[in-house]
Amino acid sequence: FLEGYEKMRVALVADDLVRANAAAAELSESGFEVPKSETLERARAAFAKASDIAIQAAAGHPGYHVMRCPVLKLRWVQTSEKVSNPYGGKELANCGAVEK
Repeated sequence: FLEGYEKMRVALVADDLVRANAAAAELSESGFEVPKSETLERARAAFAKASDIAIQAAAGHPGYHVMRCPVLKLRWVQTSEKVSNPYGGKELANCGAVEK
């Protein structure tokens, strides 16, 4: 699940709807239903729901960091401590911080 989730996060950071939908299909194959989205906004809404599960799945696992965007007040998981925000696209790519 976390591998597919990370692929979707990276695609959303890049505003790449095609790759985000491909990653969503991978997540669906792992048992978490993520619908194919017609827009980046819908893909990001689906990702936000997946983030709740990812935060729980990553708890206690080294190499995963829970991040928070103070502007959009959303959380996500990523494998790097360098902020790479999937919710605001390229405009908010660096907005956020590691949650302690």
